[in-house]
Amino acid sequence: MMTHRYVMGTILSAMMATAACSSSSNSDSNEEPLTYWQNVAPIVNAKCVGCHQQGGIAPFALDTYDAVKARAAGIDGATQAGHMPPFLMTHDGSCGDIERDEALTPAELATLHRWASSDKNEGTPVEIPRTPAPVLDHATEYRTPNFVPRADPANPLASRDEYRCFGFRPGGTGTRYITGYHAIPGNPAIVHHAALYVVDPNGASYVAGKTNGQVVQALDDAGTDRDGWPCFGAAGDGVRFESSPAVWVPGQNVVDYPDGFGAPVRPDDLLVLQIHYNLPASGQSPPPDSTNLRLRYQDHVDREVLFRSPDPLLDSLFRPQGPDTLPPGKREHPYSRELARSDLDFTDDQPAVEILGIMPHMHELGRKFELTLHQAGGTGKDECIAHIDQWNFHWQRFYWYKTRPKLTADTIAKLTCVFDTSGKREPVSPGWGTENEMCLGMLMIAKP
Repeated sequence: MMTHRYVMGTILSAMMATAACSSSSNSDSNEEPLTYWQNVAPIVNAKCVGCHQQGGIAPFALDTYDAVKARAAGIDGATQAGHMPPFLMTHDGSCGDIERDEALTPAELATLHRWASSDKNEGTPVEIPRTPAPVLDHATEYRTPNFVPRADPANPLASRDEYRCFGFRPGGTGTRYITGYHAIPGNPAIVHHAALYVVDPNGASYVAGKTNGQVVQALDDAGTDRDGWPCFGAAGDGVRFESSPAVWVPGQNVVDYPDGFGAPVRPDDLLVLQIHYNLPASGQSPPPDSTNLRLRYQDHVDREVLFRSPDPLLDSLFRPQGPDTLPPGKREHPYSRELARSDLDFTDDQPAVEILGIMPHMHELGRKFELTLHQAGGTGKDECIAHIDQWNFHWQRFYWYKTRPKLTADTIAKLTCVFDTSGKREPVSPGWGTENEMCLGMLMIAKP
């Protein structure tokens, strides 16, 4: 699997060639000349340097005049195309009221383009505070052991993948609330995602007569020669979990919950970290991974959060008539399903709930994503709340709402994913492997 660092470098290289051919050599003579220090550096520092610095998530630094000048054409091409900063969600007000402080404004885009198309003057150096790399303050760390994954080539739903779970005790003396997290894979080239599940070990599992703790112990005992246990199904086959308060995907950095919200964790709970490993096509054993998960706890919050992760494509695997598949040879194949609020585990007698944020997820064939809400008992109109027109597996994240959409008892949600199967000769099955596909919209919801 290509890393997001490689893909980003490829995008910028391509954009450099495109922009170099299309840019004019001089800006309009009637416009005030732009300089790096007076016009460009404030934008780059505010919107780029948080990732583009030594030790940042991006593959190269953009924190000096020389660095920005050398990549000016690529920066211009990538930003004008909407690839950078990697804010994939439509944020022009046409679909959902999305918080978009990190996205470039039209004025900022125009400034970058004018400077890149001109002589790229430096101007007079001034002191500009550097944007620090994102840091999750006051965090508790949980680290998985050094682990070398193994795939099962005979598994049609994950032929180059292994899902492995590792358990941790949260500690503390009372109920605390997760209000932010930061996951740092030790070997990002093979980590497809990391997902945290909160499990009550004394609670009833999906296995008749057994607690969650007993099921986890049996899964762990079945593979005593290796750390952790297999877990294609969330925290493990048969394990019932309370919530999934942290999910890392490629491109994601520090995640801060909206102010005043948190996910509860009790001292006796078991934290289960599921790692999805995607292995090289060569079949060679990769270097080990040790993923570091940092959680920020608070003793009190105003409201608790819930998580719902509807994926009708993956869920179709469990239908008696067989799963939905994606036909091969299609440049744009839409997959769309409607979901009632009851499909999200809410009952009709519960009050309306607010969606705080959304994190779409598809695999490498994904191209577009959309979620609309139809308020059958209200206006009767469809409300678009999330739309991505250029999906990129390597730049995924949570997107937060300024105006929070509501799910009422009458709401019908329509989830649509568009896939490019033009390079496939056989139908593509849903599944957990990177070679398979998903159509998932992870929702963070304010608990009623």
